[in-house]
Amino acid sequence: MATVADDSRLRTGQASPDYPSSVTTLVSVLRWQMEHMPGRIVCHRIVRGRRQLGSEPLSIEQLAERAAAVAALLRERNVEAGDRVILSLADPHDFLVAFFGCLSAGAAAVPLPTPGESGAPRAFAARVRGVCSDCDPSLAIVEDAARFRAAAADAAGSLAVLEARSLLELAPATKCEPSSSEPDAGAAAFLQYTSGSTGSPKGVVVTHANILANCRAIRDATAYTRGDRMVSWLPLHHDMGLIGGLLTSIYCAAETWPMPPMEFLARPVTWLQAIGAFGATLTVAPTFAYALCARKLPDRQLSGVDLSCLRLAYIGAEPIAPAVVENFVARFAAYGLSPAALYPVYGLAEATLAVSFPPPGRAIHYDVVDRQAIAGDGIARSVEASHSQAMRLVSVGRPLPRHEVEIVSTATGRTAGEREVGELLVRGPSVTPRYFGEGTGVSRDVLKTGDLAYIAAGEIYIVDRIKDLVILSGRNHAPSDIEAVVAEVDGVRRGRIVAFGTDDGHGGQLHVVAEARPGSWRSPDEIRIEVSRRLRAQIGISAATVTVVRPGSLERTSSGKIKRRACAQAFEAGTLQVVQTRSDLDDGVYARVSGTLTTVLRGLGRRF
Repeated sequence: MATVADDSRLRTGQASPDYPSSVTTLVSVLRWQMEHMPGRIVCHRIVRGRRQLGSEPLSIEQLAERAAAVAALLRERNVEAGDRVILSLADPHDFLVAFFGCLSAGAAAVPLPTPGESGAPRAFAARVRGVCSDCDPSLAIVEDAARFRAAAADAAGSLAVLEARSLLELAPATKCEPSSSEPDAGAAAFLQYTSGSTGSPKGVVVTHANILANCRAIRDATAYTRGDRMVSWLPLHHDMGLIGGLLTSIYCAAETWPMPPMEFLARPVTWLQAIGAFGATLTVAPTFAYALCARKLPDRQLSGVDLSCLRLAYIGAEPIAPAVVENFVARFAAYGLSPAALYPVYGLAEATLAVSFPPPGRAIHYDVVDRQAIAGDGIARSVEASHSQAMRLVSVGRPLPRHEVEIVSTATGRTAGEREVGELLVRGPSVTPRYFGEGTGVSRDVLKTGDLAYIAAGEIYIVDRIKDLVILSGRNHAPSDIEAVVAEVDGVRRGRIVAFGTDDGHGGQLHVVAEARPGSWRSPDEIRIEVSRRLRAQIGISAATVTVVRPGSLERTSSGKIKRRACAQAFEAGTLQVVQTRSDLDDGVYARVSGTLTTVLRGLGRRF
């Protein structure tokens, strides 16, 4: 069990490999590293000791040998090239071995959460049922076969289920050398399912070429070296955790320390402790994780936390609230965090992962614009911060190397000019070809992201999702802007607010739903009055309804954002847990600070 104190492998300044043209898949990356970097450590399993965090390493030889054994077993089970294999594994070593085993056998991995990560069994069963219906997998590799089948109920049908820890026992007893066969670079390496536990899941087909293109672009944009060290608690069944927290490190021949998501959710400070304990130069997390640590971790838990080693802390979820990054920097400056370490980025599963990054080591760029000009004219007009309608947005940088973005008018489809707001389009080798259900005859060259954005001085700024815009009297209002104003109201729980519009035939109506803040003694009536007053004063709009609901009652996505559409549906159905009086807050039990696995990890979304 290695720790930073006794680890002699720490390297600095070594460039990541410059692979020859013959390296076209992760399988050939593994083979090349076996030949040129024998003995290197690929991945560490974090373990908690009595007094400090430790880790158990997985070497390149161990990974290659075990993956080859899994591939051989899959072939024995009649898994053919192009077949789909579900991976429901939280342990990073088990996941990596099974993932590379699938790739080596020419199969497409289908990463899914474990029953524990999905929360309610009903949600897990619905997800498994939808995925099986969409991609017809050949088998599943899981942590616990009995638990998987019990949680999946009848959703998995007659699907063959194997336990990860028994795979090597079932594989040939003799040493199994890696196969010399090579998957086609254009074949599916894995399917990234983007929907939650309800609705029809959509599997993004991510090819071997897509993975290498995105890893290469991330390497070049961030000056990723072999000396970098990644710590991530993100689940490996999500693109942000798989590509950002694991595969890019492997491609760059760096070391990575994935930790189970449940560890972070149960004790968020473990994430920060691991960064210092293992000398992490890189970490990645959605916006809510930074907000939670800045606001909720007591000082007594932070003793010994050292973030001075951190070079880049990727923060993804669009749009990124300026207050989140500023609060995190302010809170952890005393623990060695550099202000330049916070690294706002943008991406989505349909682009494999990453689309745009700022220059590494640069202070965060903000743009202050007139929200009324965006709403009315679709122009991000610069204003002073003191302007009555000032709206601040965070730059997510420029397109990755060998990739292009374009902003097009949502009304005319023409290319937008400087500071004109429109839909963001992406072109480049990371753009995935299709969803699995679309069939092999479909292949896209241009990705329509569905995100409203603009470009100023070459920097990309995300405004909001097009489908979520609130239209009032012909003007487009970003719900995130409305929610940011509401968040300043005393008694409202930050990050637990939804603004959405309805068409009443007379210009549209705005509805606001907000969770009451736990521990607040302010009455719901006072909250409603203050929300309405602030919206009129700061944005010049009126809310048709302001609904205060119980803390923890709004459903969230994997990136910690409230599911706006689900909230609107609950509002229309009358199923929101409405708080009418202060005494209502004293009744029942509700979710607390970090939420639960159900609300945080269920339905891993499509956004970076």
